[in-house]
Amino acid sequence: MSNIELIADENNSEVTLVLSPVKDSSLPDINVLKRLFEQSDYKNFLYNGSELSSSFELYKQACVENKDELMIFSCVIANATDASLEISFTENDMIASVELTPAQGGKDITMAILAKFLIDQELKQGIYQAAMKSLIKKGTDAKSSEKISLVIARGRYIVNGDNGYIDYLVSDPIDRVLRPKKLDDGSVDMRELGEICFVKKGTPIAKLIETTAGVNGFDVKGTVLEAQKGETCAFECGENTIFLNKEELVIIADMDGMPKHQPNSISVSDVFSIKNVDISTGNINFDGSVIIEGNVCVAMKVIASNDVIVTGYVESAAIKANGDIYIAQSVIGHQVEDEFDGFGNTTTLIAGGNINAKFIQYSNLRAKGDISVEQYIAQSQITLHGNLRIGREDKADGKLFSCYIQAGKSVQTGVLGSISGAVTTIDFNHLLDALDEYKDKLKNKSISTLEKTQKICEIIEEIENKQIDRAELLQKLNLALGKTLPLISKLNRQYYENDELITSHRAEIEVIATDCIYPGTEIAIVDGISSFQREYGPHRITYNNNKIVQEPIVHD
Repeated sequence: MSNIELIADENNSEVTLVLSPVKDSSLPDINVLKRLFEQSDYKNFLYNGSELSSSFELYKQACVENKDELMIFSCVIANATDASLEISFTENDMIASVELTPAQGGKDITMAILAKFLIDQELKQGIYQAAMKSLIKKGTDAKSSEKISLVIARGRYIVNGDNGYIDYLVSDPIDRVLRPKKLDDGSVDMRELGEICFVKKGTPIAKLIETTAGVNGFDVKGTVLEAQKGETCAFECGENTIFLNKEELVIIADMDGMPKHQPNSISVSDVFSIKNVDISTGNINFDGSVIIEGNVCVAMKVIASNDVIVTGYVESAAIKANGDIYIAQSVIGHQVEDEFDGFGNTTTLIAGGNINAKFIQYSNLRAKGDISVEQYIAQSQITLHGNLRIGREDKADGKLFSCYIQAGKSVQTGVLGSISGAVTTIDFNHLLDALDEYKDKLKNKSISTLEKTQKICEIIEEIENKQIDRAELLQKLNLALGKTLPLISKLNRQYYENDELITSHRAEIEVIATDCIYPGTEIAIVDGISSFQREYGPHRITYNNNKIVQEPIVHD
């Protein structure tokens, strides 16, 4: 049998297999040589099997060709390799991973070697000591050359500051009307709205939660990532409220009354509360807010300098409020024939703010703010500056039909128009016409002021050229000139601001019907009119590039 030895060089970095054949004995199989290596003290070295196989095949051929000669076979079949490290970073340098290739007969990675490697790679922050120890142990314990990868460091993401906001310390009576009490079965009881909130003078009613600075972050290479400070929140005293102290972080009531949440503020108003408004109470005219814990009955009038809240219904009555009008249930009118004016409606709601109700029919509505109705509006005359929405909070799925609407910004509903083909008109031109009229007034006033200024300049020039001693007159003329020149500048600025307002308002115009549009519906914007002669599915109508644009709405 042949003599086989594995011999390492003096540096213990290479292993050579030496085979000395014995006369009249057969050569061993290549697998015998491989098993010999795997059972040796060098089994952890990097084995070069392909080199051994090819060299041994050549050796066997040489032995066949030289049968009488005993040739010695020698081949380097393994090398000692030290463990190695590679690092990779995510694109934003927030995570660093180290890949370790275990040693094969060579030197393992130590903590000192790994630490120096990380420093050389400019890794500075977010390093996991535990991950370093784990990587070293796994590399030392590895029984194969399979690579080991671990996340070795993570940056810290920035935490942007929180925006400031107002924490209202008392409820808003409006929420009571818009969100009635839920029953155990999930339904709501429109008659059970809870107690109206009143506050005493000196009661804290709102506080400012200040913005926070946020927390800076960093990447694994040590770059500081600056957090954005939260946006500040305006916090102002509303009507009949004051700040608690100089810090201006808490607002208290300055009188007994009803609180009302407002953007960036809260107010308190004097309140008149009554069960019903009917013939037994007479009409109501109050400087403050009016709360009606019941209904407004036929032919009655309610006037308030602030809000009007009705927890029941309104029938064939009139309500006027400088603030908002909130009606928990229905608004019902009737169509009547007038000898001079033709047909009219018996219910009128006029609000300096918003109007809210469950459903409305045969009514005249005017609002400088928004109008929101849960179910439908029918056979009504509507004028508003803001948005008209019919439907639930999460979806405009109500009905709007047989109405004439002088619209402000947007109209959103489920069904637009009547299946019977009764006319429903939405006209966006009343605000645009008012803006155009104001624009013309500014232009005319600017022209007349300019003509006046030119006339003053001519008189001054004439006096100065003739060298007339009219010092007193010159003084008056120069004073007048000092007023007209800034006025021209102001008028020009207002003219262009109004022009921009017209442009932005046109961009806000929108009609959305989430269900369908019936024939008989007309939409007028500027000098264009869209008349719907057949039924359409869900549609969106806007004004773009000086024309009315109709687009179908595709539901997911």
